[in-house]
Amino acid sequence: MATATANNYACSLLQVGTLELEEEADSDTWYKGLAVLSPDKVMVVDFSKSNLSLHIIPYGELLAVSDRLKYPQDICICNVHDNEIQIAVSLFNAKIEILSIKSTGQTSAITRGRTLDVTTGFDKCRGVKYLNEKLLISGQKRNSICWGIVSFKDGHVDVVHKICEWAGYSSSYLSINPRDDSMVYISCQADQYNTGIHVFRNSEREFLYQHDELKFPRGVTVDTQGFVFVCNEKPALIHQLTEKGQLMTIYREEIPSNLLAIFWENKQGHLYVTSSRSKVITIFRPTYSRQQDPDIPLEILRMDEASLQIYKEALLDGKEKTYDIRVMVVGHYGVGKTALTKRLLGEEVDIFERKSTEGIDVHVDCCRISLDTWEWSAQNKEADKYSRLQRLVTFLKHKSTLDISPEGHSEIIYQRETTPVINVRTNIEESVTDNEDVSTSSEPYTKQETKHRSGDNVLRQGIKRKYSSESVERDSMIELLQLVNENAAKLEKIRLEAALLTVWDFAGQYVFYTTHQTFLTSRAIYLLVTDLSQHLSDIVIDNECFFDIDGIKLCKVHEFVEVWLNSIHSIAPFPAVDIPPVILVGTHLDKIPQGSRQSVVDRSFQQIRSILKDQPSRFHLTNDDFAIDNTKRDPRLEDLKRKIIDLARKQPHWGQEVPTRWLLLEQAIMTLKASGTKVVDLSVVRELNQRGSVPIETEKELDLFLRFQHEKGIIIYFSAKRLNKKIVLDPEWLIDALKSLITAKAFIYKNNPAIIEKWEEFEKNGKLSPDLIDAVWTKETNVDFYENKEHILQLMTQLNIIVMPRSFNDSGDEVKMETFYIAPCMLRQATPKEVICPELSPHMGSTSVLCCMFTEKFLPSPIFHRLLAACMVRWPVAKKESEHLIFCGCSVFDLDRSHRLILHLKNHCIFVRIIRIGIRLTTPISKLCIEVREHIDKTLSHIIGYLASNLHFQWFLQCPRSEIECLESMIPALEIKENAELMCKFHGNHAIESYELCKFWYENEEVRAAIDPENPIPCYPLELEDKRPSDQQLSRLSLRIGREFHTLGLELGISGAEIQQIQIENPFVTTQCLMILLKWAHRNLSQATFRNLSMALWKVGADSEILKNLDEADNSMSCLSPQALDIRPTEQELKKISEHVGKELLHLAVELGIPLSRIEQIRLEHRQSVARQSLEILFAWRKRNAGQATFRTLERVFRRLHMDVNILNQVLPT
Repeated sequence: MATATANNYACSLLQVGTLELEEEADSDTWYKGLAVLSPDKVMVVDFSKSNLSLHIIPYGELLAVSDRLKYPQDICICNVHDNEIQIAVSLFNAKIEILSIKSTGQTSAITRGRTLDVTTGFDKCRGVKYLNEKLLISGQKRNSICWGIVSFKDGHVDVVHKICEWAGYSSSYLSINPRDDSMVYISCQADQYNTGIHVFRNSEREFLYQHDELKFPRGVTVDTQGFVFVCNEKPALIHQLTEKGQLMTIYREEIPSNLLAIFWENKQGHLYVTSSRSKVITIFRPTYSRQQDPDIPLEILRMDEASLQIYKEALLDGKEKTYDIRVMVVGHYGVGKTALTKRLLGEEVDIFERKSTEGIDVHVDCCRISLDTWEWSAQNKEADKYSRLQRLVTFLKHKSTLDISPEGHSEIIYQRETTPVINVRTNIEESVTDNEDVSTSSEPYTKQETKHRSGDNVLRQGIKRKYSSESVERDSMIELLQLVNENAAKLEKIRLEAALLTVWDFAGQYVFYTTHQTFLTSRAIYLLVTDLSQHLSDIVIDNECFFDIDGIKLCKVHEFVEVWLNSIHSIAPFPAVDIPPVILVGTHLDKIPQGSRQSVVDRSFQQIRSILKDQPSRFHLTNDDFAIDNTKRDPRLEDLKRKIIDLARKQPHWGQEVPTRWLLLEQAIMTLKASGTKVVDLSVVRELNQRGSVPIETEKELDLFLRFQHEKGIIIYFSAKRLNKKIVLDPEWLIDALKSLITAKAFIYKNNPAIIEKWEEFEKNGKLSPDLIDAVWTKETNVDFYENKEHILQLMTQLNIIVMPRSFNDSGDEVKMETFYIAPCMLRQATPKEVICPELSPHMGSTSVLCCMFTEKFLPSPIFHRLLAACMVRWPVAKKESEHLIFCGCSVFDLDRSHRLILHLKNHCIFVRIIRIGIRLTTPISKLCIEVREHIDKTLSHIIGYLASNLHFQWFLQCPRSEIECLESMIPALEIKENAELMCKFHGNHAIESYELCKFWYENEEVRAAIDPENPIPCYPLELEDKRPSDQQLSRLSLRIGREFHTLGLELGISGAEIQQIQIENPFVTTQCLMILLKWAHRNLSQATFRNLSMALWKVGADSEILKNLDEADNSMSCLSPQALDIRPTEQELKKISEHVGKELLHLAVELGIPLSRIEQIRLEHRQSVARQSLEILFAWRKRNAGQATFRTLERVFRRLHMDVNILNQVLPT
């Protein structure tokens, strides 16, 4: 049973049975269309046999068949009248056949009706579905994939909707949502931009679902709940989507291979699926149940099973709902983000101040929002103290069974053995007191305490406590309640039931974007701020960008809007949803004349939405836009606040339950952070935890708590041993450390002219020297950075913000570490053309150009920066003379002494090329190239998983005739591996040999895995593709095939009776195989080619690699004396040899060149004696070859057949 969890559902796909269909003829089946007429009848269309057949469930017995359908594609049920059912079958030649099935008793008959010609709208038909006297059809028209609506009555084409342009092979099937028939889902296989599930509503495309594991989408169906199921042929997977196209889960287990069609049967709630070359239909039952813990945070669900279990156990000890609102204010430079932030927080704004945010300004828990009145109010320490007090009371009530009434006589019995005794009064007082500075404690425990508290054991001993003095504990609880009662008025006044608001104000300068991506989260509401007084095509001045190899450029307003929206979309938890939501906010409303204000505002917001209309990021935009005047207290701010609250209440993390003791420690950490502490040792957090009233109990749980806080963006903490000794309480502090370096220009020029040159090198080439770091961080305002320099640099290295590169020494015989760091985000110098496209000399060889292209047509620059950093860790950076070859969007690496890797970025594409330099050897080594591709693939996947989990990439290879950056000439690697030859449309339709493009980057196994059955890649030289294999080659092949020969024979057209006769006449498997191959070759002279043989081998699951090297000679040293090699064997010597031939007789005859007719004659004449047959074969060989019939030839043949060559030595005269 396949199971998965998605969207608060536990989804399962249980296989409930299989149905093997009875067929008229025993041959391949391609059930492309499938429909269940009733719980006892199923109907399929078979593409390979061009027929439609009706079968009984559950036995598969054939009831009726209708043949001579021209390549049927799909089938649907149209009308049901008593005992008659009308059905429609789509044909490949743009025809729709209408048939009727009539049932009488136990018999059924299929009659042909009218044929609808839809060639006015389609050239080819694929899918067909019926809806209210209309047929919905998907297919192709000229060079486009499309779908349309035709009349069921006469086939009139009402309308055709274009999906995409595509002239090659395509597959497109469709389904209708039974809950909302305005929604149509079309599975489409085309190029990398359009392969997926296209979701249409009212004939308008709403969304395209794409996934790395949906490269071959086939059938699609929708169940009664609106869930969409899609088949992927290779690998065999079933994707389940919501009706909006959001991925719920992917089923992998117990899924049959090579999926084709899928059908949802309503009455029993079953899924039926078919596979190519299989007569078996597999039946599944989907089941859904709400998760037991729907409120577990996504950050925890993404962790391993052990972490999830620890979290669940912590919830059992007491939990509390949390209501946190995080607002991220983003936008380009100078649009008024900081002023807007201050207005939201009720702070005064100096309208004449022009100072911009540098880095990120974080306002943590700056507002409390009442869950009753939704009013915003400033946060205060009183609220923090008493909220902890209230939580502690709730926690202890949950944990205890104490009767605290004055007459009560019972004991506190804790529910878990690991719960410690708590001195209630003392710890309560400590928990609401802020005076003690725990950060001054360097020794968190005494040695005796550490013995019990550290390690994987519980920090406080797990012992079940029953108290000898009930009255003492009872009095303590009464004391606690008295303390609560004494402060009841304060608790009520503070309104403890409130949401806490945190606002992040992101700098608009591009140089800070590389750190911004680290802190983007789906747990937020984004305000995307634009300046209403600017036109979208205006250039944003004073904000230099450096995306790729072009270096510094100035961008337009709309480009920044797209960058921010795409960056937000890249971290979305699921595709096709509005999480996280983005509110468009326009500022500088005061600069627009009053008379045209509303029209300008409407036009500005409409233009933004128009630019984004074809991008998936548009789904994040909310329906309401806001125009704000930051120069005053604009009443529209209150509308914006209400919108923020409304969106926050709809977020999946709203009201999520978190362990109470985690909240207590989180609040304690926030208190410590509020005191100005930026970074602490792990021992301090341990001490803080121990001093709390209810501490986290184990080291593993404490580590999970810290990792959870890190994932939420509250702290920076890594579990790795070299990084877990310190915890950054304020993520903004780490950004400030980098900001202090980036913005130090004025300080350096004024106070430290000795290192001006090093600053300029940092600004130009991203080289960050230790001297520059020390000069900036010893500045009085940066002393915290200097004191924690080692940890900050380790964190920046861990986050791939900076990296210490390596390079070969001057002699080129060893790799050394450099003495400086590289900050990829600071690389501004454009890449010289000769670096990307070096002129190849006779002593240089190059691979084809490999390209990693992102499906979303967007790549956040931090992704490439981190990829460069990861590559610098693995490979030395190349040099030209003394200069490192590192530029904006490009770096060159020395893979070894002769291979160089050129890695560069242009737009949303990463280009990879390897050059080998040598005198005699210039062809790049394939194994090394494959290692590079795999490393880049793995590294990118890891970076994307951490920073932008909603991004997807695909590998392409470039036509050899193209300029290096020509994206139009890119061909998907998967498409190349599926075809032996391709046509390049960009360069006048010239042919490309796939092997030449793939040979450096992909192993044979990978290529073979993607072979299409209709067009396999040969595992032999292409010049042999249409050549006939010789009898000798077939002989050698037969020794490699094994017991698949029976199935292979059927595939090659040899009948079962013929194969049976061959088996009777030939007792040995290898001989049987050879006879089948020879019969096929001599019967089908024109069709007996390597191509067709390769296809047959692939179809029966044999390794077509066995076709390689059939003519390879055995170069082993001869065991015969040189004098004996050219001697012709005598008849007596041949007689002795014939006694040892045995089962290799037929192979020996073929290898010696005896015609098949003569072999069969000899076997017929001497059927009683194998030795006699062998002797006659040898005599025939000696007679036919005269001077060539030597011991040298016999030795070569014996070696090919793996026969004992020593036999020849034994027969030779001494």
